[in-house]
Amino acid sequence: MLSASEHARLESLLAAKKDSLLLLLDQLMAFEQTHRVSLSVIGSVAELAYWLDSDLDVYLDQHCSPLTWSAWLDLDASQPKLDAICYPSSTFKQTILEQGKRPLQVKEALQQFSQWHRLIEQFPQRRHDKILCTLDNSAHYVAQLQDRLTWIKGLSAGSSGSLEHARIEDYAFIYHQPLKQLAFRFVWILVMLLSRYEQLFSPQGAEVAQTVTAEQWRQWVKILAKPTATRPALTLPQSELVADLVAEFYAQVYPNNADVISYLNEWLRHYEVFETVVRHWVAQHWLPEL
Repeated sequence: MLSASEHARLESLLAAKKDSLLLLLDQLMAFEQTHRVSLSVIGSVAELAYWLDSDLDVYLDQHCSPLTWSAWLDLDASQPKLDAICYPSSTFKQTILEQGKRPLQVKEALQQFSQWHRLIEQFPQRRHDKILCTLDNSAHYVAQLQDRLTWIKGLSAGSSGSLEHARIEDYAFIYHQPLKQLAFRFVWILVMLLSRYEQLFSPQGAEVAQTVTAEQWRQWVKILAKPTATRPALTLPQSELVADLVAEFYAQVYPNNADVISYLNEWLRHYEVFETVVRHWVAQHWLPEL
């Protein structure tokens, strides 16, 4: 259980996060006015729920002028707490259109919000649900990678030299969403596990995924591997190899054409083990309260 001082500290951190999000919402409102477009904010900040995400999930319909789209991508690149939703699936786009809120609406609601106790009480269960949801959503990207792996194997078994002469750009698909999403899950799931325990007072958002180093990931694994009074140990098999994979991906170290098959096999094999271990540990050891 949290002490009174710990509870007060968490409330203070949430209030500071609120102030930071309000500044970002002001930037989004200015962007709307400058470019005469409508932005849609979706997620826990818009819903005033969960832990107030560290970043804002925002959608701009790409059917705008090229100049506006370029400015939007520039803003996304310059603002680490902005998570621009680009090219969503038709189903997700429909959800955004139904549930998304304009930045001004979110700002007005957030300015009035101070129910920190509710966010703190709900945090453990919502964190638990978010981890499982992230694991569940990974199935889509795993299937995409498996399909692409089958296609590449077909190339290698085809006419002589077909795989060797294929340009690395032909495999750009695997470095875009599917593989990016698996790399993201290795990092983001560990961040969520740690934020429930050792890093509770500095829970990080998904934006950490592209800035983490291999050494940071190894350190997180070492922390989880040591049991504490409130958390049994979580041991991740072959964590060193996974750290290397994730580090190479974010450093954009691509395999040669001839190595693509073994490279993708490694990702899929390690992720299957990682997901199985995490699901088992969460089912056995996750506590329902702080």
